[in-house]
Amino acid sequence: MRDFIRRRLGLVVVLAAFLLLTSANRISTFATDLWWFSNLGYRSVFTGILGTQIALGAIFGLVLFVIVAANLQIARRLRPFVIPATPQQAVIERYRQMADPYLPWLIVGVSALFALTAGGAVSSQWDQFLLWQNSQTFGVADPQFGRDVGFYVFELPWLKFAQQWLFTSLLLTLFLSAGAHYLLGGIRPEAEVDKVTPQVKAHLSVLLALVLAARALGYYLDRFLLNFSPRGQVTGASFTDVNAELPALNLLLVISVVAIAMVLVSVRRRGFLLPGAAIGLLVLSSMLLSGAYPAVVQRLRVDPQELAREDEFIDRNLVATRAAYGLSDVQLQPFAVTNDLDRADVDEEEITLENVRLWDPEILETTYDELQALRPYYEYRDVDVDRYVLDGKIRQVMLATRELDQSGLPDTAQTWQNQRLTFTHGFGLAASQVNRADQEGQPVFLAKDIPPEGAEGLVPTEQAAIYYGERNNPTYSIVNTNQPELDYEVSEQQVNTSYAGLGGVQLQSFGRKLAFAVRFGDPNYVLSNLIREDSRVLFKRDIEERVTSVAPYLTLDRDPYPVVLEDRILWVQDAYTHSAFYPYSQRIRFRGQEVNYLRNSVKAVVDAYDGTVTLYVVDEGDAIVRAWRQIFPAPYRDLADAPEGLREHFRYPEDLFQAQALIYSTYHIPGTEAFYNKADAWDIPRDASRLANDPNRDPANTPMRPYYLLMRLPGEAEEEFVLIQPYLARNKPNMIAWLAGRSDPEHYGELFAVQFPGGTETILGPQQVQARIEQEDNISEYITLRDQAGSNVIRGNLLVIPIGTSILYVEPLFIQSPQALIPELARVVLVMGERVVMERNLGAALTALVGAAPEGLDEPVDGSGQDPGEDTSGFNEDELLLAIQEAFTDAEEALRNGNLARYQARIREAERLLEQLIEERGLAPEPEPTPAPEGEAPADGGDGTADGSGEDGDTTPA
Repeated sequence: MRDFIRRRLGLVVVLAAFLLLTSANRISTFATDLWWFSNLGYRSVFTGILGTQIALGAIFGLVLFVIVAANLQIARRLRPFVIPATPQQAVIERYRQMADPYLPWLIVGVSALFALTAGGAVSSQWDQFLLWQNSQTFGVADPQFGRDVGFYVFELPWLKFAQQWLFTSLLLTLFLSAGAHYLLGGIRPEAEVDKVTPQVKAHLSVLLALVLAARALGYYLDRFLLNFSPRGQVTGASFTDVNAELPALNLLLVISVVAIAMVLVSVRRRGFLLPGAAIGLLVLSSMLLSGAYPAVVQRLRVDPQELAREDEFIDRNLVATRAAYGLSDVQLQPFAVTNDLDRADVDEEEITLENVRLWDPEILETTYDELQALRPYYEYRDVDVDRYVLDGKIRQVMLATRELDQSGLPDTAQTWQNQRLTFTHGFGLAASQVNRADQEGQPVFLAKDIPPEGAEGLVPTEQAAIYYGERNNPTYSIVNTNQPELDYEVSEQQVNTSYAGLGGVQLQSFGRKLAFAVRFGDPNYVLSNLIREDSRVLFKRDIEERVTSVAPYLTLDRDPYPVVLEDRILWVQDAYTHSAFYPYSQRIRFRGQEVNYLRNSVKAVVDAYDGTVTLYVVDEGDAIVRAWRQIFPAPYRDLADAPEGLREHFRYPEDLFQAQALIYSTYHIPGTEAFYNKADAWDIPRDASRLANDPNRDPANTPMRPYYLLMRLPGEAEEEFVLIQPYLARNKPNMIAWLAGRSDPEHYGELFAVQFPGGTETILGPQQVQARIEQEDNISEYITLRDQAGSNVIRGNLLVIPIGTSILYVEPLFIQSPQALIPELARVVLVMGERVVMERNLGAALTALVGAAPEGLDEPVDGSGQDPGEDTSGFNEDELLLAIQEAFTDAEEALRNGNLARYQARIREAERLLEQLIEERGLAPEPEPTPAPEGEAPADGGDGTADGSGEDGDTTPA
């Protein structure tokens, strides 16, 4: 007996060890995640979500277990004692006798298997369940059934899921019970009489009645789902849905009740006529009433006079869609374009012109990497646009954080100690003016270098370390160890630091070290003597992952951006609430999901040093965020609690704006008849500059993305930070309107739209303007010569700048030498109406276009510290040739030394000397005169002025 117990005990120990090993990673992940949430102060979020998942899985799994097990047990009890002797039954009987002693265990096993499967599926619906439990009201009733929108957003999705689960579970139970009855002899098709015993018939009839009842509940809920029907011209219950589909569903509900009664009555009658008739009646009725009848009504009553029939329902969709996407209060103003920008306008719009963005973020990212990464283990992930007050004036600024990228370390330095303990964070940021370049065509930095230096307000005064950012590299670091962290290097000297924040999880015990060792597969957690009890492990370091962990029910904008707020750097991540169940609202795809209600209700703010995550509610009118805040109050704060100065950096989010701009392209049309005809619909332009850079790019997949501007909206007294999207007339190349999202605190979240009146002068669209730029003689010659010399001419973003009563197009041209990776800002092209000019900088281009520019905008800036070059105005040809040779020699030496900025400066100097030599020899072509504004003398064409490339009034795209 003792040997038997010993053997069994050993088996139990082996099984326990096996289970522990196979589930060790899950256990360690659970424990470390719990500690991670506890460190942030949001343990209630972790336990709330996990508890809801477990409770849902357990309850629904238990319910299904009871339903299946009870019915299988009933089948076992109802098995007949005498079974007709037939060849088929003889075969089954052998298996029946073998299984009979194990039937209770088989019933438990089968029931548990389906219960576990069902429980796992239901647990994934935790978010819908919590919203149903904490439903809110919108204060808006749907026009068809008069129910509050909150019923559709919070209750209907969960009720429909529960109904479908119940129907599927009962249907599964019916099939399992029928199979059990067949195996146990209650159903014997080969018998001459009593093919189904009366008791079995009663059992299956009751189950069938329950299945029909669950389907009847589905018909009832399907009535409300008509508010999302795609049958008509727009989303929502159409004429056919209301006048054919809805009566059909009501009738099917009645027929279901009749079918249930017929099935229950058949229990006391012999035969299967009534159950068969009930099922046949329901199936036939569903096909005729829900399929054929609405199709006939649509074809005969709606299609011949669709507008008259659908007028009321289109109007419902217009009202609901505008409300659901925040488009109800858009200010749409007419805007007469005169393109008469003059010196007075330049003075009045000085702030706008001083903040026109020339630098393309993608190009600037490369430039930052080459000039300001400074070490191979740093990189810039993304360049963002924001505004700061510098020297008392509002300025649009481009900035990016210098983040750690350990892949840049030499192979010999890729050690565990370096990767996990020494190189733990990035440091500082780079920032530059949006429209200025130095004499080498490089950005004029407002913040740069390590340690950081630059303009006040753009350099953190206390903590510039970047432990949390847009990269998850490294995945985790261990700080506060016996190995000092590298903060930064100065003149090859290392400056070390020790993490002083409260981010991460403290490794205060062997158990915690062991848990992290298992999670990350890293035994050094328990082997290294460099790790102390006060050491911390930092993980989940990517901004998006961090916010998603705290609020997995929110959808995040694709572009978080950094904000310098006095002593440190904060990340702002826009987050969205959404639903696909706003009655009558048009559905679209948004970040991979189908939605018809969208709000940017939350600004998630993450501290780049300690990783703190705070969710600020910026739209308290959003019922969905009210519900989530009621469920998980810990991470949320009122907007009034935001740090001073942070609100001034909130931006209108780009993803939301793109969705709104897409909807508004048709939903700006006011009346149902005009909306039905869509004659006044708009299109999003193609990105003309990107298509010019890459002619093989698919135009359909290259839309012009919205962009940020500092500008004065029509009728407003002050400039403000806005996100703008131009529109074209539908299927035409000319520009017809633009939409702006306002970001400044006093108008945050408002939309402002301008439409050009019909019948006035045609406003060129971006592709038409790009065609004129490419066809203009001096510009095309400039591009051709550089291409032939082996340099790559990159067209920057073509921006539409509404200014005064004019539309100004701005496109920078960048030159990238094949020997260097740094593009330089070489020329600026301006287009206004028929006039096209190209100059070395924005100020010179404005002067050539209208005869004036804001003070200082056309002055060259030396921001690199390089020798700007000597005055060669009096050189003869031989001296010029020698200077050219010297410039090329210096450039080659700079390239060998890795000084790319010096290299490009000397190449630029050689180009300038070559142009001077060409002029000395009289080889330069005579520039064509540039048309000037009425009443002014023609401006000097200089380097790149010309009239339009087409004839007067020509708007044909290339």
